[in-house]
Amino acid sequence: MRKETEAQITAIDSDHINIANASEKIKGIEFYREVADKLSMRDDSFDIVFCHYYFLWKPKPFGVLMELKRVVKDGGYIVALAEPDYLGWIENPDLGLGKNHLKALEKQGGNPNVGRRLLSIFSSGGLETSIHINTRIWAHEELEGCIEHEWQNVYEAGLVSEEEFKAKVEEEKKIIEEKLKVIALPIFSAIGKKVILPDEVIDPYD
Repeated sequence: MRKETEAQITAIDSDHINIANASEKIKGIEFYREVADKLSMRDDSFDIVFCHYYFLWKPKPFGVLMELKRVVKDGGYIVALAEPDYLGWIENPDLGLGKNHLKALEKQGGNPNVGRRLLSIFSSGGLETSIHINTRIWAHEELEGCIEHEWQNVYEAGLVSEEEFKAKVEEEKKIIEEKLKVIALPIFSAIGKKVILPDEVIDPYD
């Protein structure tokens, strides 16, 4: 993004290691260690706020949205670039990765279906909102490179035994080698414009 615009850019992350690594690689951006649930920035500070795979990890996404709205100027935008919907997971042959992946996310405090909720969350927050969706299909090379890692996450979440984990990975690799495996996932995005509304906004999930 730094190469595409001369605008002032502020980036935040809750992990100081991520901040340190990013600040070494990218110049001309202000990096801060922040948690978006409670930002230190003043009201009406930014023209646009971007986030990516963020609401997925927020148990109370409406509250986070309202904090982002606070720091956006009137007429500015909040953009959720990508939020997945794991309830729409497509897998064939189905060896149960999607079902277990969803359970693992829930155990970690994630919102597996937050993608389909973006419109109601943004609209209830008083934003003029447009919603978009695309389907992310895992490429063959991606399947080869990450299928074991994906099942490792399921195993570490305590959802399968070590024997089941090894058997699933072996079976998956055979299917992928034969180019028979398909995994696809709906990815939602939302663009919300901050406008002044006469009525108080209400949390639809309160």
